[in-house]
Amino acid sequence: MTESVTFGQLREVLEQLGFRKGAGSKDHVAYRHAASETVLYFPPLRTNDLVPAASIVGTRKSLIDRGVVEAERLEQLLHATAA
Repeated sequence: MTESVTFGQLREVLEQLGFRKGAGSKDHVAYRHAASETVLYFPPLRTNDLVPAASIVGTRKSLIDRGVVEAERLEQLLHATAA
């Protein structure tokens, strides 16, 4: 996954993959993917905030391991949002 990813970029990719923002907590925002039953949690970030490296690694692993997207396609989506 691209090293520097803003939350806005990541949110756009997640939405393209079918994730929807759902109820989280005061400390986290949840994104849910119904088809794969995947839930991803993020700290509350603004659109231009960089996503922490640990969140990038965990998100990439979850998306690929749960069969939501293949690694190459994920990179393509992230690069497209960066343009």
